[in-house]
Amino acid sequence: MTRCRAARAARRGLHRRIEFAAIGRNSGRFAESTPAEFAVALERIVRGTWVSPAACETILDMVGRQQYVDLLPRYLTFALHSRALHSRAEAEGRTDLLRVASKTGFTPGVRGDTAILFWPHATMVAVAFARDAADRSLGPEAEPARLLGRVGQVIATRFGT
Repeated sequence: MTRCRAARAARRGLHRRIEFAAIGRNSGRFAESTPAEFAVALERIVRGTWVSPAACETILDMVGRQQYVDLLPRYLTFALHSRALHSRAEAEGRTDLLRVASKTGFTPGVRGDTAILFWPHATMVAVAFARDAADRSLGPEAEPARLLGRVGQVIATRFGT
């Protein structure tokens, strides 16, 4: 796995206590982070060093069951609910399946996806955000969803084969 380095000036932070009246409709008033910071966190989760090995394993199990796969893994061929299906495929002698663990996030005009891509030959973390989209809808065919799907497709074509 390629090492990811956090941005020099850390931008993550909780701006205020969770006071929904103060946050209003602008989720940027809640908290923010960068794709690089998310990538570092994912890498540490994969390595089992982010919280504790047991917590990281639980996180991987949870994000491995992601139901919203219309962003980065959108155009990829992989085993949905991948851990169980991947284990069954390995027992059958198949070792060619991509396993995906991901977590999406969205508000109107913003889409984000963090994914861990477990190929037979490598593991990779991928993080992509799309913001300020003219298409502010939240459906799976929204422009930002399709865009992030194409990003995932480029990643898979370049690094996954």
